[in-house]
Amino acid sequence: MYLILALCYLFESFKAALFDYNLFKISILLVLLTSLVGGSAELLQEALIPGRTGDINDFLFNLIGMLAGLLLFKVVYKSP
Repeated sequence: MYLILALCYLFESFKAALFDYNLFKISILLVLLTSLVGGSAELLQEALIPGRTGDINDFLFNLIGMLAGLLLFKVVYKSP
């Protein structure tokens, strides 16, 4: 899921010419947003859903999915 979200964010950012096509700035923002959303989801799951627990492995796999999306975008888009 985070791979798809990362790709959508990256393609839209470049389509809208955000950050002057600076992939490094977009990558940092994407890592921060993914960490915030993934971490929040795990914490809320732990706190609000009976019988469910937050898991660090889920959080890490969210980040791995985002990084895979970032790498796939870099390969497809061939940005400098």
